[in-house]
Amino acid sequence: MKNSRTVKNIYVIGIGPGHPDYILPIAKKTINAMDVIVAGKRNQKCLALDNQIVYTIKGPLSHLKDYIDKCPSDQKIGLVVSGDPSFYSLLNWTKMNFETHKIITVPGISSLQYFFTRLNKAYHKSYWVSLHGRENNFIQHIKNHRFVALLTDQINTPKAIAKKLIDNHLTYQMHVGENLSYASETITSGSPEEIIKKDNYKLSVVIIENENYKG
Repeated sequence: MKNSRTVKNIYVIGIGPGHPDYILPIAKKTINAMDVIVAGKRNQKCLALDNQIVYTIKGPLSHLKDYIDKCPSDQKIGLVVSGDPSFYSLLNWTKMNFETHKIITVPGISSLQYFFTRLNKAYHKSYWVSLHGRENNFIQHIKNHRFVALLTDQINTPKAIAKKLIDNHLTYQMHVGENLSYASETITSGSPEEIIKKDNYKLSVVIIENENYKG
């Protein structure tokens, strides 16, 4: 049974793809009500903070756990994350590490959701997965879906994804979104052979389109 004197209120707040225009009103309202804001430096730039204590996420997440453990129980803690907290974000980590506390999730617009709308494409026949720090055999899913949508990292880059398609003799259309929602946003569409020619993709997501899908 939870002890009400020691239970902390931890809010996991999604702030969308990056630009402040895409932060939902409920997220802004929740952030303004927090005593402590926990966020990466990039996400802090999107926020209009008002005298809150700010902790910058850096290094191993064990450091973040130690910090939150030391926060007084009467402080409302806002863990601010990019995109939507429920999609390959810190929600599960928070629940596992603070299971005796009250976790409140505030939704945000995911970068993939944003990218589909920028492409004017519906995503209800798509498979979504993160390659950020993990491997996934996404090749097996593209034949059974109209789209496969991927979060990338420094290893699983658009070039690496294009190479995997080429190595498997697959010629599906690729869409690469860089710096989505920012003024520097760039969207590139082409075959894997065209995508692989470009160097130095910035912060990006990838959508692979199976134009022959009939489902």
